[in-house]
Amino acid sequence: MNVNIKNCPPQICHILKNCSPELLYKIENSMICSKYKYKQLLRQDMIGLGLSFIAKGKAKMYFECHTGSNLIIDILKSHEVLSFGIIRDSCILPVYILTLEDTIICRIPENVIMNLLKTDEGFINSFILFYTEELSKTRQLLNMFTMNSKERISNALLMIGNKFGINKKTGELNYQLTRREIGNLSNTCEENVSRQISALAKKGIIDRKGRNRIYIKNYKKLSEIAGIN
Repeated sequence: MNVNIKNCPPQICHILKNCSPELLYKIENSMICSKYKYKQLLRQDMIGLGLSFIAKGKAKMYFECHTGSNLIIDILKSHEVLSFGIIRDSCILPVYILTLEDTIICRIPENVIMNLLKTDEGFINSFILFYTEELSKTRQLLNMFTMNSKERISNALLMIGNKFGINKKTGELNYQLTRREIGNLSNTCEENVSRQISALAKKGIIDRKGRNRIYIKNYKKLSEIAGIN
C-alpha cells in the first residue's frame, strides 16, 4: 500500500542527510513509499533498483541456507538503508526481508541515484561511508564463522544491544529476539542457544526472565567472550 511521501522526508535516511535542500526536494518528488504489514515477506530484488530505506518500522534480512535454515544478515530499524543497488545481478543469492512490525519502505529510483553520484559531493561522501560500513559488517559476519558457539551468541546479543539499545537501569535489551532468531543471527541451532544463554546466566554475565527477555549484567565480560576489545 502506497503512503504519503510527505510523512517520509528523505533526510531521515542517514545516507541522504548531507544533500542540499534543493536536491532533497527533487529526491522527495521521485520517492515511492509503501507500507507493509507485520510479518510480511519480501525479496530484496522485488523492491527494485535504487536506494531503499526504512522510513518507519523494523525488518530482518536473511539468506536461506542449503540446509533449510535461515542466516540473518542484519536487523534494521527506522532510517536505515535496506538496499542500495544500481546494477542488476542475477548471480547474487536472493535476500529475503521479513517485517518485524508494520513498516514503511521508501525507494528512490536508480536514475535519480546515478544523477546524485555525478553531481552531489555530499551524497558521494555518504555513499563512500555507507559502503565502508557495509564492508565492515561483511567482515564481522565472516569473522563469526571462525568463532565457537559461545562467542557467536555473545556477539549476537551485543549486536542486538548496540543496534536497539540497552535499558541503562536494568540492562534489558530494548528489542528481544526468540532463541531461534538468535540462532539464525549467530548460525547456531536453537538448542545450543538455550544452553549457552543458561551458561552465561549462571556466570552472572546476563540474566533472563521468561522465554525471551534477556538482561546484560556484565557488558565488559560479554564483550571479552565475543572477542570485542
